[in-house]
Amino acid sequence: MGDPVEQVPVGQVAQLTAEGLGLEGVKRVIALENQVAALQAKVAELQAELAESRISSQNLPALYGERQVTVWQSRR
Repeated sequence: MGDPVEQVPVGQVAQLTAEGLGLEGVKRVIALENQVAALQAKVAELQAELAESRISSQNLPALYGERQVTVWQSRR
């Protein structure tokens, strides 16, 4: 992947430098913004996975100590 500054609009770099950041500060802000976006995408993915697991509502095995057990829930 290259320099994070190369992947953003020039206007954003200009705005950040106009606000007093140096080039290294701009790089750090952009890297953090990219990290936040990636984490938000991962959260959305995990939320969708959790919602899907609640919909399917299967009796899945769970670890209890060193043993694997299945928790059975009646659907009454």
